[in-house]
Amino acid sequence: MSGGMDMGSMMGGGMMGQGADSGRPEMAGPAAAAAGSDEQSGKLGAIDVKVTPPDLSNVQGDTIDFTVDLNATGADLGLDLAALATLKIGDRETPATAWTVEFDHGHHVKGALSFPADKAGAVESATLTLTDPAGGAALSLTWPAAE
Repeated sequence: MSGGMDMGSMMGGGMMGQGADSGRPEMAGPAAAAAGSDEQSGKLGAIDVKVTPPDLSNVQGDTIDFTVDLNATGADLGLDLAALATLKIGDRETPATAWTVEFDHGHHVKGALSFPADKAGAVESATLTLTDPAGGAALSLTWPAAE
C-alpha cells in the first residue's frame, strides 16, 4: 500500500524508548522530575533504605524532615528509626527527634524522620547516619551544600 504510515521506520526511529542510551524508555513529566531528585539509597544490614531529603537550599519551620522508605523481606521493620539516626550539618551532629510512620505494609515501611532545624535558609552539607540495629555497618548518606 502506498500513502500509509511506515510503522517499521517509526518503531526504529526512537519511539517507545528505542535507541535510548540507557536501554530504558525516556521519562517525561513528573516521573522525570522525581528521577532527578536528591534521593539516595543504601543498605542497612538486610534492609534496603531510600531517603529523600527536604529542600536543603531553603529550610523552613522547626524541623528538617526526611522521607524514608524501608524495604526488606524477613527483616523486622518495626523499629524506632529516630533512635538510630543522626544528622550532621556542618560540624554539628543532632539526633533525630521523631520517626512518624506514614505507611506500614510489613515488608515496606515509609515515614518521616525529623530533626530539629537550628536555622532557616540554606544548610551546609548534610550527612544522615543510620545505625544498624543488628550491629552491622552504619549507613551514611551525604548531600552537598545547597547552591
